[in-house]
Amino acid sequence: MYYFWFIALLLVGIYCITRAVLDFRTKKYVWAVFGLVCGGLILTVPIKMNAVKIDLPVPSSEFAEQPSMQIEIFAGENLIGHSYLTTLAPGLGLASGSFVPTEAYDRKVHAKLFERDHIDDPSKMLVIQSSDYGRIACDIVKIEDYSEDLGEIDIVLADIPDPEFERLFSKHEQYRAYYGLD
Repeated sequence: MYYFWFIALLLVGIYCITRAVLDFRTKKYVWAVFGLVCGGLILTVPIKMNAVKIDLPVPSSEFAEQPSMQIEIFAGENLIGHSYLTTLAPGLGLASGSFVPTEAYDRKVHAKLFERDHIDDPSKMLVIQSSDYGRIACDIVKIEDYSEDLGEIDIVLADIPDPEFERLFSKHEQYRAYYGLD
């Protein structure tokens, strides 16, 4: 939406200035000044876009003690980071957590998106491993790198097949609550 308004204001500003030049050539000086002033004002309108970080409160003290799974993320043979998966969406086969990069991590190569810019999908080259469960099957691995704006990097594993999701997270509180197992 930001780009739409930016382009719309830019076009209107250019039109006003072009109209002012045409009015000046036909000796309509009042309209020329009016067009220049309007065009100048439109082109100097500030359009602001800020990233906002919202820290939501933890729902209960039990959540802090929630079992989470530690994973390691590899690009080829290189360990690029690790994470504790703490947030689940069982119906969607989705798990996420904070990503802690190693020196081998390169945000321009490994991140799916950083600072609002989407880049090519690197998930085909990333492998997820757990010391307890081995390799984790999932179709989508997305590293969301907001380290410059917000100082955080997250990882999202999506499209984890149902049997795999159950094997990995059946003891997790969010999984158990979703399926009414408690």
